[in-house]
Order: sequence, then C-alpha cells, then structure tokens
Amino acid sequence: MMFLAADISMHTAPKIVVTAILGCALVGVAIAFVLRIATRHSDESRPIAERGDVRRAVRLIARFTRTQHRTFVVAFVLLSIEAVTQVFAWYPLAYMIDYFDGAQGPLSFPGISSQLYATIAVLTSVLLVLLMVNSATDSLAEIRLARGGRTLGFRMRVTLFSHLSACLSLL
Repeated sequence: MMFLAADISMHTAPKIVVTAILGCALVGVAIAFVLRIATRHSDESRPIAERGDVRRAVRLIARFTRTQHRTFVVAFVLLSIEAVTQVFAWYPLAYMIDYFDGAQGPLSFPGISSQLYATIAVLTSVLLVLLMVNSATDSLAEIRLARGGRTLGFRMRVTLFSHLSACLSLL
C-alpha cells in the first residue's frame, strides 16, 4: 500500500497556493476554449434546430433567474471565499511545523510571556478564525443557492404550466 505524504511548510505552502490558482485558471481557460469550439462547430455542422444549445440554455437560465442574479453571484463569491480560506488554513499549521523545526521565529501574543505558548496561541487563534469564516461562508452559500434554486424551480414550473394550459386550451 502506498501513502502520499505532503511536505507542508512555509517554504512549500506558497508554491501550493500558486499551483492551485494556476490550475484553476487553466481549467477555466480550457473549459471556455472547449465550449467556444463546440459552439462554433455545432453552428456549422448541425441542423438549425440544434444550433447554439449552450447559448440557448444560458439564455433560458438567465430568463428564469431574472431577479435572482445577485443571489447567485453572492453565492459564487461566498464559495470563492470558502475555497480561499480552506487553502490558507494550512499556513498556521505550516508555520507551527516550521517553528518546531527551528526554521521560523516565535510570535507574540498579548498577556502571554512564554514564546512557545504565545506562538501556539496566535497560530491556534488564526486557524480558528479561518475555519469559522470557512464554515460561515459555506453555510451562507448553501442558503443563497437554495433560495435561488427554489425561485428558479418555481418560475420554470409556472412557465411550463402556463405554456401547457395555453396549448391544451387550443384543443
């Protein structure tokens, strides 16, 4: 059985963060490139009824979420903050590991005279704050997405029923 071990220290943590950010950016660019190519090829090689499926789907979602765009944007921002706090939660742990190895100096905390206890108190406090922000943003994003999804589902249902009743009344 093979175990993967990560060397998380103050020297490698910035490399991990930069790599994660670059990876997310590259994935975003790749998805945009693939969607653009798929849209271009679908317009040229498919029948008229199947053209622009992605654009049509985006337009439909935008139409049904007309007054809820802010809700989804806020949810996306909250999820981004959650992701950033999750990444930076390793920094206090990495600093503590480096401190115990002797690579980092001690930190001070008001009211604590021992350098060891002060360093542990500061790093623990920072870690707790990061994890509280992480948990709060996760919960708030879920609430926002639930509200937006409920409104989206309601509007789609109303539109579908009104369309069906209009079609059935013609029979």
